[in-house]
Amino acid sequence: MDVGTVSSEQISMQEELVSATESLHRADMLKLSTGKFIVQLKEQHLATQACVAYTIESITTLLHTVLNVCESKLLDKLNGAGINCDPMIINEAFDGDHCHPFMNVLSAYQQKQFINNNLPYVEPIEISLGSHWITSTFSQTAEQLLTEHNSHDDCLRDICDGWQAKEHDRKEIVLEPLIADMKRLTNGQLFTVNRQSMRVFGSLLLFLADTLAAHQLGGYKGGVGFSLRKCRNCIATSEQMNKFFHHHFFLPRSPELHEYHCFLINQKCLSDFNSITYGVNYRSRLNDISLFHVANWQLPQDVMHILLEDVLPLELKLLLNFLISNNVFTLSHLNVRIMSFRYGHADMTTIPSTIDATHLSENGNFTKV
Repeated sequence: MDVGTVSSEQISMQEELVSATESLHRADMLKLSTGKFIVQLKEQHLATQACVAYTIESITTLLHTVLNVCESKLLDKLNGAGINCDPMIINEAFDGDHCHPFMNVLSAYQQKQFINNNLPYVEPIEISLGSHWITSTFSQTAEQLLTEHNSHDDCLRDICDGWQAKEHDRKEIVLEPLIADMKRLTNGQLFTVNRQSMRVFGSLLLFLADTLAAHQLGGYKGGVGFSLRKCRNCIATSEQMNKFFHHHFFLPRSPELHEYHCFLINQKCLSDFNSITYGVNYRSRLNDISLFHVANWQLPQDVMHILLEDVLPLELKLLLNFLISNNVFTLSHLNVRIMSFRYGHADMTTIPSTIDATHLSENGNFTKV
């Protein structure tokens, strides 16, 4: 046989391999769709476990009925065309795993195991601290992300409860494992993935936290009312914040300026005065991580507290006042529309209340609406 000639046996083997690969891909896609369906029922539509089990059972019954009808119709068509076919072969085609996507996933335990095995999904790792410190290493989290189906997912890991990290000395203990692991990743950490060695490099890009936690972990004053300069991104005073509304009016904090403020705070004679003046309590250990600094816009603002609870309600109140004062609609008409709107099941716990005229006044608290 010539070198360039491919035998029919080799072609047949290649076709079988392609067919088997496509079959496995279809099976994986079916499992992925099944897991996604269950997760959406629970997380997106907030269905209870009883509701999920009833939905799956009802779909399974309906699917079984439809498949029986299709199987019967197919046999009738084959017999009508004069094609003799073993009914057992047709039955096997309509009775495989691909026809029963919800097999063995009725209970909460079965659903959890199915999701973990077939869906690219990482659960938050629950840690019970009790009276002892638990220093969960970031390298364990990184190794989890590099193995199996979690290679492209975000991973949540609980380090400790907030009340246990309020004191400065305890913050050092909490952050120590993270800082040590990030230093190791900066120099390259060796992992074993699928029995192969892989060296991974990384650094900390952003530290996400709500306003209070970001101030505490960044070394800023947690209670911003106790400082002259309250913002962790610039050194504006309260008077300047109420007077100017564009970023170019403010001097931003920088790593160099922040380090100078920390130096002044360490001077015992004026430590408290400088701390109140610059809004800084101490130098955060997060600054020891390569390519990261708390004054380099790597402690982003909390979207919920800053935007959704402050800016957005104020803008919405001003907009409603403008529309009502210009007779676009009345407050009564707006309240009727709020009450009569057809809310979905997922919205039942967050249905907005009606708006009182006092909420729209200059001193009204629109965030309570």
